[in-house]
Amino acid sequence: MKKVAIAIVIAIILPINTFANTGNKNEISKEKLMYFKSINPSITNLEINSLMEHRKQLDELYKQIDKLEKDYGTLVDYEKEQNKEPKRLADLTEKQLENYFKLSDKIWKKELEFLDAQYKFGLIKKDIYIVDKELIEDLRDKELIKRVALTNR
Repeated sequence: MKKVAIAIVIAIILPINTFANTGNKNEISKEKLMYFKSINPSITNLEINSLMEHRKQLDELYKQIDKLEKDYGTLVDYEKEQNKEPKRLADLTEKQLENYFKLSDKIWKKELEFLDAQYKFGLIKKDIYIVDKELIEDLRDKELIKRVALTNR
């Protein structure tokens, strides 16, 4: 009898709790939907979710590279360490350079994917897409040149 009572209580509370949580998520989705619809009225929730997932993954990669740069000393928090000079990439070991450039490659690929998604979903115009894509590719190529120079030292 106790098990039945517990099962009934759980069955009643669980859907209410789930419904309450989804209500908050829907509010955020409505705000995002309104924003994206103001740019492209035919964009769908699925497309917005896909775009937001791309952005989330990209943000996570940037957090990872910031941490890596701080760990390697190429990025310095001047609020905490005012007199510390950052290391140059040339000062890193081969393994550190490999880790840095591997993560950097992931970021460039994800940046291009995010740009492609924005264009595909009608959030940016073709001329802006072309210019931004060329800019990202140029920056990626410059980093590749730096990478070759550093690994062939």
